[in-house]
Amino acid sequence: MIIEVRTCHNCQSKNIVRNGKNVSGQQRYKCKDCGVTRVLDSVQKGRQVDMEQVNQTYQERNSFRSTGRIFGVSHVTVQKWLKKKARSLAPLKATIREAKADAVLEVDEVFSFVLLKIKQLRIWIAQCRQTRQIVSFFIGDGSMESCKRLWRKLPYSYLKCNSFSDFYP
Repeated sequence: MIIEVRTCHNCQSKNIVRNGKNVSGQQRYKCKDCGVTRVLDSVQKGRQVDMEQVNQTYQERNSFRSTGRIFGVSHVTVQKWLKKKARSLAPLKATIREAKADAVLEVDEVFSFVLLKIKQLRIWIAQCRQTRQIVSFFIGDGSMESCKRLWRKLPYSYLKCNSFSDFYP
């Protein structure tokens, strides 16, 4: 007779009991010390998914749910994969190309309100017209100070470029 001693992954306690099965039929255990319920020996039954295909599918403007349906996984799993991918990407400043002599910036803002219309939140965006690359952004209110903070975040090579906006006050 072989006795297998199981321990909680959370608190390393040996005071655990069986606690039913999950949807896929795997045994769940509950720790009586910390109260955590989980599968101790998780076995992934899913097929192998190419992460580049998931990323490309989402970039084609499919939702998390539709991407999950395409690959046969949960939409929450797709969210976790894409968040992990986003953390591994280079920061915005490292990806910005140098401005050319004829570069033109388009500056615009998108605004919405949070709970009340008096609490407007604006996203200020500066985009290079030739490369369609977002060069700088700032989240704030509609004041001149917010505009100046966007301008201070611009890379030095873009400060001398021509810029256009919609002339909204």
